[in-house]
Amino acid sequence: MFQKSIAIEPDFPLVHSALSMSWRALGHDQDSKDEARKALDLSAALSEEDRLAVEAQYHVAGKEWSKGAEIYRTLLRQYPDNVEYGLRLAEAQTWGGAPKDAVATLSGLRKLPPPLGQDPRIDLAEAIAQGPSGLGAYKISVQAAAVAAQKADAMGDRLLAAHAIYWEGRGIMSLGDWQQALDKLLEAQRLAAQLGDRGGESLALSIIGWIYMSEGKLDLAMQTTQSALKMAREISQGENTADTLFTLALIYQAQGALEHSHRTFEEALAVYRQVGDQPGITQTQGVNGAVLAHQLRLAEGRRDLEQALAEHLQYGRKDAFVEMGPGLVPVAIASGDIPSAERLAAQILSSAQETGSSLVDALGAVAQVNWTKDDLAGARSKFEEALRLASKEQSEANVAWWQAQIALVAADAGHLEEAEPLARKALSAVAKGNSPMDQLWALTTLADILLREKKYKEAIPLGTECDAIASKSEDKWALSGYVPAAIRIRAAEGKSGSAIEDGDIHLAEYARAGCVECQFNTRLAIGEVEINFGKATAGRARLSSLEKDARDKGFLLIARQAADLQRLR
Repeated sequence: MFQKSIAIEPDFPLVHSALSMSWRALGHDQDSKDEARKALDLSAALSEEDRLAVEAQYHVAGKEWSKGAEIYRTLLRQYPDNVEYGLRLAEAQTWGGAPKDAVATLSGLRKLPPPLGQDPRIDLAEAIAQGPSGLGAYKISVQAAAVAAQKADAMGDRLLAAHAIYWEGRGIMSLGDWQQALDKLLEAQRLAAQLGDRGGESLALSIIGWIYMSEGKLDLAMQTTQSALKMAREISQGENTADTLFTLALIYQAQGALEHSHRTFEEALAVYRQVGDQPGITQTQGVNGAVLAHQLRLAEGRRDLEQALAEHLQYGRKDAFVEMGPGLVPVAIASGDIPSAERLAAQILSSAQETGSSLVDALGAVAQVNWTKDDLAGARSKFEEALRLASKEQSEANVAWWQAQIALVAADAGHLEEAEPLARKALSAVAKGNSPMDQLWALTTLADILLREKKYKEAIPLGTECDAIASKSEDKWALSGYVPAAIRIRAAEGKSGSAIEDGDIHLAEYARAGCVECQFNTRLAIGEVEINFGKATAGRARLSSLEKDARDKGFLLIARQAADLQRLR
């Protein structure tokens, strides 16, 4: 319709501006920018109101959110009953990193007399401002999106309904119900495809790929995400290109290809900066920080994660600790900072309870601190609660992770007869997927328990499988979890000398990286091998030193285990 109008009046700026908004709604960013530029160039003869509206749309099309917001704020003050200006102001505020201001703007719009204050686009804008890209108030976001979808459906506006269903799925996913979220996102994707909304279809596919990745279905995740990326690039959709690159980077991380993951995150970050998506910039910096940590660049990773957490808090995100904290707690522990990890874990749990977010990762963070401090009963209680919730919310591979943690806690408490079946169950679940890093931790868990049971003939083949995965992985932090078992397996094969030598090589690497936890676990394994394979004096000296260092740092479980090994005869 707009293109026909342009053919009739090619120099009419308001038609170009309207077409710019239509292209933007469909995800065609470059077309939107081109039309906004034409409108601005032709706007000199317009009234002040229309000229300002054209200029504001030009800034929004170019992702200059603060400039666009400033003009729309002026227009809304002058024309307070104009819903369009209010909606565009809220959009600029949300994507410009001020979702709290967007919610205030929308609250004002709701006070307008009907039907103005009942516009379903107000509900959709609320869902976005309160949702994963905004304040992180997921329950409010889901409710608003559902209302928007119902209103849009009643009006026969299928495009608006598709967008609302997408955001409803995003919010449900953040609440932890991945299957219901997947159902909603698939519905949004199908509806967008029927309507020819390639931008909406690409958005939905990107998040669907993320869910497949989280379920350990890496091949399907890669296929889905690459389809989304191809579509986003074809229509020059900046935000979704960045979102899809973000998911792609996560898939590479799950495959253990960390350098590829890091480069892809950097590519996503560049696009987020180009389009001015501040929430995307912050989120990507944080998750890329986790990748750096897995490369054993702990100081850099912790810096980026803490910066992302601080920025989320600055923007007023209620889920800031829930989003960034679970990745930061293990980094703090690995760096030897137990007090910070303990404080952060408590904040994550409190935040998850306050926002209605999934409690699974929050409980896991608290359990991890308890475990490190040798509070095995507290750790097991929290892990079991996480497992109960994960069984309802998460994929089989994620459920298996919690089972493995419980198995290791049981082993540390001396309940080996209980630990082994749990570890085997976790490995069986992970084997159904195709994530090599999932397989590594599951194999390592079972091997660790078999070694404690002195079932060396069963443990040694598992070490061979782990070695094959480790040889292809760049995830040095994940591999550090296998190194102690590898040392013990090598000694069980009758190669205690080379096992100790390999351990010392890893110790030097971990010292350079500042991974205190890695060093302590490796020192424990070497000391155990020395005591059990003819170097008892050296082993006890090593373990005595470890006991003191670990206790001083708050690693009370390792300190106790070092003390117990010294008493072996």
